[in-house]
Amino acid sequence: SGPEGWRAGQPLRACASEQPFPPYTYVLPGNPRPQGLGVQLLQQLVKEAAGVPLSIELMPLERCLQRLAQGHYQLAMDVPTMRVDPLRFYATQPYAQVATVYVYARDAHPEGLGVNRLADLRRLKVCVLRGFPLEEDMVDARQVDDQSTSLEQLFGKVQQGRCDAALEREDVVDHLAQGQASLARWVRQMRLKAEKVPQDSAVRYHVVVSRQMPGSERLQGMLDARLRRLHQQGPLPLKPGTPVQEMP
Repeated sequence: SGPEGWRAGQPLRACASEQPFPPYTYVLPGNPRPQGLGVQLLQQLVKEAAGVPLSIELMPLERCLQRLAQGHYQLAMDVPTMRVDPLRFYATQPYAQVATVYVYARDAHPEGLGVNRLADLRRLKVCVLRGFPLEEDMVDARQVDDQSTSLEQLFGKVQQGRCDAALEREDVVDHLAQGQASLARWVRQMRLKAEKVPQDSAVRYHVVVSRQMPGSERLQGMLDARLRRLHQQGPLPLKPGTPVQEMP
C-alpha cells in the first residue's frame, strides 16, 4: 500500500523541465505526451512503490519546483543536484549522471576551439538552452546566450556563427548522433563536433518528492530502494534501447 495520505488508485502528479533532454525526457512533434527513458523509469518506480499511475507535465524547471514546493505536484524528475532544496524536497539517489560537452561547427573551426582547461571556455561566446544547469565558474555570464528554447535553435545559432559553441549534455548529443529522427539527421548534416568539457564534474539528476505531501519521506525511501535494485541489475543511467525490466 502507498504512503499515508494517498487515496487508493489516486494518480500521482509529477512535473519536469520542458527543456528537451533526450533520451530521458522529450516530446515528439504532434504528440504532447512526455516520452523517454526517464519517464518510463519514473512511471515504473511509482507503480511498484505506490501501486498508482503517474501523470507528468512539462514546464519551465523553476515553475515546476515552485509548484512542487506548494504541493500542486507530488514529484519532479530530471532535477539536477544544484537545484535540490532539502528544506522543501526529499531527493532520491541520482538515476543519471551526465557529462557536459561543448559543440562547435567544424567548418568554422577546423583546428578546434583550443579548450584545454575549464578557464578556456570563459573566453568563448556560449549558447545554452533556457534553464540549462550551468556551473557558475564554467563560463563568463556576460558571454552566454541562454534564450534558446529548442535544440534546433541552439545548434542553429552555432551553425550561423552567433555562438562559438553550445553547451549540452553528453547523453543528448549521443542520442542525436545515433538517432534517425529528422532533428538528428539535420544535426549530423550541420557538421558539428562535440568535445567533453575539461575538468567537468558530471551533473547528477534526481527524482524529488514534495515535503508537502503526507508520506513524502516514506515515498522517497521506497523509490530509492527500487533505484538501488535497478543499479544492482545493471548500470544506470539506462541507455537508449535498454528495456526497463519489471522487478518482482
